[in-house]
Amino acid sequence: MTKKQIKILICVIQTLLIAMLFLPAARESGSSTAALSTLDLARRYSDLGKTYDSIVYIMLCGCCPVMSVLSLFIVHERRNYGVGACLSALTVLVHACFYTSIGSTMGGSVALTGMQYFIVFLAFVAMASEIYGYLLTDPKSGEPDKDKKES
Repeated sequence: MTKKQIKILICVIQTLLIAMLFLPAARESGSSTAALSTLDLARRYSDLGKTYDSIVYIMLCGCCPVMSVLSLFIVHERRNYGVGACLSALTVLVHACFYTSIGSTMGGSVALTGMQYFIVFLAFVAMASEIYGYLLTDPKSGEPDKDKKES
């Protein structure tokens, strides 16, 4: 794959990660089987008294993909993939911890549909793509040219 194809792939994956926050990730147990998105789960988790936890989760799962995409175009060639890999690793960790906490805290009232595994896997693929892009770039391309500074 070329660097341009990797950038496109990373942008698509990060967009999917944000879009999947609005897809049904759980079903409500009880008489009505209403589908709940990840944002609904965060709201219900906040209602249980974990307000700061849900705010941090929403901020990280929304901002990390955006910052990862922006770093592809703002930061220098090699560093952009390093920043994106770290942010994608944080995204994997945040999603995994949140869904584990939802499963244990709200296990009686909410049944997860399995979408959480796909979200974590997709974030892991984004991290692997960033690492591949990092290894694909030339180590000298990320550093400013020393000859230009001396002039």
